[in-house]
Amino acid sequence: GQSGVGLYFMPQKKFIGPDSYFALIYIYDKFILNNHAYYQVLKYNNTKNEAENNQNTNYYIARNIGIIKKELIDSNKVWCLERYHIIQ
Repeated sequence: GQSGVGLYFMPQKKFIGPDSYFALIYIYDKFILNNHAYYQVLKYNNTKNEAENNQNTNYYIARNIGIIKKELIDSNKVWCLERYHIIQ
């Protein structure tokens, strides 16, 4: 399961258009996706994502990795990272 940091629940909004904003919704200490644990995952919401035909979109962004999950709320579509390889 997911474990969140309730103290960091911050619905802070950054307005990016007249009826569109990008907001931090939640911070997870640990987030499980496809049987893999990711740590310090931020959940953001974009209410009107121009890159996705103005759909309401949630992003899950893991520290040192990037986007691990994207939810297109209006069309009920979900994209999940399957694997990654980081070279330093």
